[in-house]
Amino acid sequence: MSKKDAVPLHIEWTPGWVRAVNIATGDHAEAVTLKKLGQITIGQKEAIVGVGRKIVFLKAVRLPKALPDDLRRIIAVQLGQFFPLAADQLSFDFIQTSNQNQDGFLTIIGAIRADDLRLLQSELKEVGLTARRVLPISLAASVIAAKSGNVDALIIEEDRGDIALDVVVGSFLRFSRLTPAGSDLEIESKRTLAAANAGELPVVRAGNSSGSTLHLLHEAPTFDFELAESRVLHEKQRIGARTRVAALLTLIALGLVAYLLLQRQQEITQVQSAESAQIKSEARLKTMESDRSTTASHLDLLQTDLHRAFTPAQQLSDVSAYVSDSLPSGSWLTGLTVERAKQLQVRGTAMSADQVATFVDTLGSSPRFANVKLIFANSALIGTNQVIQFNVSADCVGNLSMPAPAKDTGNVQTASSSSPDENTEGGG
Repeated sequence: MSKKDAVPLHIEWTPGWVRAVNIATGDHAEAVTLKKLGQITIGQKEAIVGVGRKIVFLKAVRLPKALPDDLRRIIAVQLGQFFPLAADQLSFDFIQTSNQNQDGFLTIIGAIRADDLRLLQSELKEVGLTARRVLPISLAASVIAAKSGNVDALIIEEDRGDIALDVVVGSFLRFSRLTPAGSDLEIESKRTLAAANAGELPVVRAGNSSGSTLHLLHEAPTFDFELAESRVLHEKQRIGARTRVAALLTLIALGLVAYLLLQRQQEITQVQSAESAQIKSEARLKTMESDRSTTASHLDLLQTDLHRAFTPAQQLSDVSAYVSDSLPSGSWLTGLTVERAKQLQVRGTAMSADQVATFVDTLGSSPRFANVKLIFANSALIGTNQVIQFNVSADCVGNLSMPAPAKDTGNVQTASSSSPDENTEGGG
């Protein structure tokens, strides 16, 4: 049982007959009026009331998507077209589903005579009960279908000497009717499905135990019959309550604003008295910070230059070995030039242009090289064999030159380092 509908007393009501069950204790009773139900209502303050099928009108229509209040106004205007009574004689509620087509969203509308609802409320008041919800008892048929593992189903249930046939499609009640006991159920089932335009559906029989619509009324979709005058009164009460809350919150907010303004003024006075000393202190700190930042930037640049110069990213011998290993089978090197801070030059011979292309792609996809270019690829003959002579250039990543020495501003000259073009292994 959901917390929202944690009410154990369930009642099925029609004028002149009523039955009730306490789903917590299993007690049940039936009588001609609520007052004559006896002990089952004693000690109970609330009940969920399912209105019997004989006095409920149901209609499935397509309506535009709208807010509940707007949709209620739309339905109220058309209510007399849906049911055989004038709109002012009916009380209604609705469920708008997510089922949509070009005509709108499927909306299930239920209605009863307003006089019947007044009679129900009178009987409830007489036994000291309040209705948590008043809804068609047939709406619980969708719960029975779901518990049987079906989204669509024909629910058959005995109903005080009659047989109820409820059509559930897409987890919502679409159609409900009663047929006399002893009727041919096969024929009546087909007639009911045809009337609901539902086709063939699995048949589920509801029992008199926990599988009945009365027992499962608390799990039925949200729905509540309410008199028009009661709805207007409740709306006025909600508006009044919101108005009172809004006024109280306004007073609280004004008091809080006044307090905060006073507190703020005191804080401003304290802050202003300390600001002048703080400004001077901040100025000194900013000057010191600027000096430290300049020194740190200079040291960072110097560290970067030293790192690039003395910590090569890859050895030139590694470059040579990688180039050699990257040659496709059937090709060979004829020359390799790799120097510090200079482009890599690879000359070689291959048996086909595809091998040259493969070699260039291999170097180009390696993180060791950048700007890999094919300088030329010329056909040549070695003996009687047709070959391709090629030249490929590339930049070795990390193969940088030594940074230029800083200019000496004094009279003492520093010794220069080895030439940046010295052909040694390594790269900055």
